[in-house]
Amino acid sequence: MGLLRRSSYLSSDQRPSQLGSHAGIPAVRLRVKALGVKMGVPFFKIPDLVKRHNIQVFSSNYCLYGDLSHRIMTSLQLFSPVVEIYSIDEAFLELTPNQSNTNYGEEIQLCLNPSD
Repeated sequence: MGLLRRSSYLSSDQRPSQLGSHAGIPAVRLRVKALGVKMGVPFFKIPDLVKRHNIQVFSSNYCLYGDLSHRIMTSLQLFSPVVEIYSIDEAFLELTPNQSNTNYGEEIQLCLNPSD
C-alpha cells in the first residue's frame, strides 16, 4: 500500500522544511527544532528565522491528513478485529495473546510502508 511515504517536496533538498500556517506550527520537524523553533509557535513570530535559515514552509493539508488517516485505520482492521480509533493519527488494536508484539508491529509497518 505504501501509505506512509514521505512527500517528495518535503525532502527534495537539504533545506529545512516545516508544515505550518499563520495560526501556528502544529508539530516541529527535527531539523527545524534544532534551529530553536518550538511546537505551536505562531508563524508570524519566526519570519526572521525562516528567512535566515531558508526554511521551506508548507501549509497543512487537513483533507489529505483525513484521507490518509482513513486509509491507515482501514488497513489496521486487517490485523485486528478490534480497532479503537483514538484520534486522526492514533489507534489501539487488540493483539493476539500468543503473537510477538514486535513481529506484529513489523507486519503492520510492512503493510503501510512496503519500501522499508
